[in-house]
Amino acid sequence: MCGTGGVGKTTTSVAMAMREARMGKRCILLTIDPAKRLADALHLNIETTEPTEISLPHEETGQLWALMLDAGKTFEELSQATTPPDSWGKLKRNRYYLFAKDRMGGIQEMMAVMKMMDLADTDLYDTIVVDTPPAQNAQQFFDAPSKIQHLFSQSGLQWLTSKSSGFGSLNVAKNILSKGLNFFLGGETIEEIGDFFRLFTQSAIALEQKAAECQQLLVNPQTEYWMVEVPNRRLRQLDELKAALQKKDIQITGRLLNKAPIHLPSIQTDTISPEHRSILRDLKTHHTSLGPDVLQQYALTLPASEPDGLENIEGLWQWSLNLG
Repeated sequence: MCGTGGVGKTTTSVAMAMREARMGKRCILLTIDPAKRLADALHLNIETTEPTEISLPHEETGQLWALMLDAGKTFEELSQATTPPDSWGKLKRNRYYLFAKDRMGGIQEMMAVMKMMDLADTDLYDTIVVDTPPAQNAQQFFDAPSKIQHLFSQSGLQWLTSKSSGFGSLNVAKNILSKGLNFFLGGETIEEIGDFFRLFTQSAIALEQKAAECQQLLVNPQTEYWMVEVPNRRLRQLDELKAALQKKDIQITGRLLNKAPIHLPSIQTDTISPEHRSILRDLKTHHTSLGPDVLQQYALTLPASEPDGLENIEGLWQWSLNLG
């Protein structure tokens, strides 16, 4: 589910996930946006890194779970699972590991790729609905698989962990470059950087493999991409995202119109009072209307809804019925 900020993308993602559950699917909704909009939309306290099952308001054959990405925790779990037990203690205390876990550029998107693939690999779910960040940031998610493969390529790791080249060889006695690095960084820092790359090698290889699998999943014809839009709001960021996806051979499945205008009945002048007739005229004057030529561009629509109508699971469920 892709869209610019403010179009109700997270709430729309909930509606789409509920639609899948109504169709009898085991569906999980994953948000990779660090803002806690998913918990707010579902009115749940989702603090765990494990999927939270959502109690559906009506008996259905399908099931629904929700999960908010914790990038740091996902990075740590992957690192621990792929690092030998006798090396894990040293790695998790390494300053450069801690920096990578919490502050490395692109860590949120990289771990989103890993979590999505973990969910796909479990075979516990029929459908994974991914609520991406706003369009201006979503491209980083789609770029993450190739970035991971580039950053953690085995050829690069072999150089970084080599005893004859890379950080394994940087000491005062070797060459002018190592002397300069020792002067600015200190021998202890250089050794710690070398330790990080050496200890993290198996995790990096696992990351690269997962990224390659994710690349295939993103271009798989069974993967759907829905662009969430609202009436009379065309933004450049969404067009740029569409163009970027097309360059990656990713086709847009369809456009979903959120906050679609509610159909207003025609004014029956002989059955209502002049006062009510005046109110209806004013309402029609200020009401956004979309012609059939515009509406037919959207494969799915959700009507405008009062905020208090979406304050609980029942309200969200009833609203999502508009998706069919």
